[in-house]
Amino acid sequence: MSQITDRFVTAFKLHDGTHLNGSNERLRELRRSAIESFGKLGLPGRKSEAWKYTPISRYVRDDFAIDLAGRGAADSDVVDVNSLRIPGMDGPLLVLVDGVFSSELSRTDGLPEGVVAGSLRSALAEQPEIAESYLASYNDIESQPFEALNTAFIQDGAFISVADRTDVAEPLEILMLTSAEAPRFLQPRILIQAGENAGVQVVEHQRSLGNAACFNNSLCEIYAARHARVSHIRLQDEGPNAYHVSTTRIRQDGESDVSTFTATLGGRLIRNNLSFLPDGEHCTSHLNGVFVGTGDRHIDNHTFVDHAWPNCESNELYKGILDDKSIGVFNGKVFVRRDAQKTNAYQSNNSVVLSESAKMFAKPELEIYADDVKCSHGATTGQLDEEAVFYLRSRGIDAKSARTMMLNAFAGEALDLISVVPVREHVEALLERELVKL
Repeated sequence: MSQITDRFVTAFKLHDGTHLNGSNERLRELRRSAIESFGKLGLPGRKSEAWKYTPISRYVRDDFAIDLAGRGAADSDVVDVNSLRIPGMDGPLLVLVDGVFSSELSRTDGLPEGVVAGSLRSALAEQPEIAESYLASYNDIESQPFEALNTAFIQDGAFISVADRTDVAEPLEILMLTSAEAPRFLQPRILIQAGENAGVQVVEHQRSLGNAACFNNSLCEIYAARHARVSHIRLQDEGPNAYHVSTTRIRQDGESDVSTFTATLGGRLIRNNLSFLPDGEHCTSHLNGVFVGTGDRHIDNHTFVDHAWPNCESNELYKGILDDKSIGVFNGKVFVRRDAQKTNAYQSNNSVVLSESAKMFAKPELEIYADDVKCSHGATTGQLDEEAVFYLRSRGIDAKSARTMMLNAFAGEALDLISVVPVREHVEALLERELVKL
């Protein structure tokens, strides 16, 4: 057992029965099984194929404090929530500060009947029949160390439950803030459940309040019942000393439609793990994203779609822009099981590399065991079309503006897939902010 792994296992044993005791025996046993798995797995090293290009152990520093006391919920007079929100988003708001739900900063008035939105800790205590029937039911704590670690240290987070035949008109924003007054290791948790014929849009917005280095190991679970429609948008706009491993697990019942969009425009090290299980016929799954690397930023996107049922469809598009000494990684796998006939799966990753020092590693994968399917994948990595840039310059546009216009057009195909207009406009503005640095 490595020194880092031993620190977490020791911290768990010291606090088991106090901060980590759980609200009932199921949660206590879940925690203990998770920490046992993490102790066996440890953090992945370079020999792990899934982490080959992201040496994660190098970034989990010894000086990261393990916060188990559940502190961090900042006072409302210290945090100006309005200045941190996405412009134009003025609907329901859930605020997590260092992984802890803040009732003072959150705003949940006006939600329709049948919608519960608030603290995960409270939901586990007050509505165990809802929260615990879904919590960790699609996690892989046996082979995924970061999922095991987050599950072992569940304390609080955000919880959203939408009843059957309920539509939430306004998008719900989850503002995930990291105070980072000192180096810490945090483990936020989000649980989203949409009932039959329900509809909800959730925008997860990650921001840093301070400049100290901080490591977030976040886990988001999404469960869509039959005929449910769920949209999940993640906007990563953290500070230059932010380290983040973000895992999203999505399970769909038959005839549901779930779409995701991940925009990575900040942070020092970002690893996004996204797993879809269409668990019924006629499911539709969308996985889209855009990422920009400047300086020495490291961005790693891993996606997995497990097609186990027939007549399902998945569509995936990720676009990246890399400059300076930044590193981009894309590993997308589509797995089509033997009984998943009539599957239609499309996957594409396109990246532009602007400097000789920047690197992009792409590994699209198809593993197909059914014989009546339509599946395709592809990845391209290249530079800007110099002829197109020359054409723009010949029309009186300066070199920097011409390049920015080209990059905006390149990313635009992905950005058009963001369904919430204020979010799309804000991501476009942040993209412009990043392109100015190039």
